[in-house]
Amino acid sequence: MAPSVLVNLFHRTAFILKGVYDEIVEGLRRADFVCGDETPQPMLAPGTGKTARGWMWMALCDTAIAYHFDVSRSTEAGKKLLGDSVRNMMADGYSGYNGVVANRYACWSHARRGIFEARENWPAAQVILRDITALYRVEFDARLEDLSGEKLRDFRWARCRPILD
Repeated sequence: MAPSVLVNLFHRTAFILKGVYDEIVEGLRRADFVCGDETPQPMLAPGTGKTARGWMWMALCDTAIAYHFDVSRSTEAGKKLLGDSVRNMMADGYSGYNGVVANRYACWSHARRGIFEARENWPAAQVILRDITALYRVEFDARLEDLSGEKLRDFRWARCRPILD
């Protein structure tokens, strides 16, 4: 099959499924808690024959996951996926989420990175790294027990609260 035929089929399918995608995105925007990230994605720069950098934005909640490709990493690009009213979101420290999210929470892996880098000059870092490892263990144990919903929340609260305190 000719590449042009495949591209045409792809575009027609995307057009047909756009309503489904829009409903998924609306569900994400209404969710109580969303996780999100953006990652660089190589793309062909139009008319140049050269590779440029685009961005694949991703958001997920308990019931949905959606992706949005954009040539920008700006707040406006994030709004195309998330709108401007996501209540609670776990994301890295990138400032592009500032105009999109009411309450942003950092994941432990991003917090851990800075602490790990400071470990040789900051004695408390070893204790904090040990505690973060214990938090990761809670998630591992929860997965082994196949917990979800309120049981997962209660399990996390019972096991993580003493570590965080």
